[in-house]
Amino acid sequence: MEAVRLVFRAELRRRWQSWLAVALLVSLVGGFVLAATDAGRRTDSAFPGFLAVHGIDAVGYASQPVPKLATLPEVASAVRILAPANGQATCSCGHFPSAADLGVVAVPAAGTGGVFEACFGPLA
Repeated sequence: MEAVRLVFRAELRRRWQSWLAVALLVSLVGGFVLAATDAGRRTDSAFPGFLAVHGIDAVGYASQPVPKLATLPEVASAVRILAPANGQATCSCGHFPSAADLGVVAVPAAGTGGVFEACFGPLA
């Protein structure tokens, strides 16, 4: 047993830096694994928590009327419209936003006449 201890101490004196590097690498990899596991757990619970607080809105389009849609238990309300209002935004100041930067899709509420106003720029 004394010979094994003697060889171990001799190897430790010669290679302590290599063993320290291996130990640090194992610790670093273990830390990454633990962080990834925790991030996965938080991500897994984020969307159900969001739904519990805010709910979800879904918009569906159909080419034909779906009369029994509002009677489904998952549907809170159903509104029939001809088509959503969409198009290129215009500005009274003369600057026209690029269609690649801004898109407008809206379902007009009763009484709006299909006209929407959006304010852009710094608030004074």
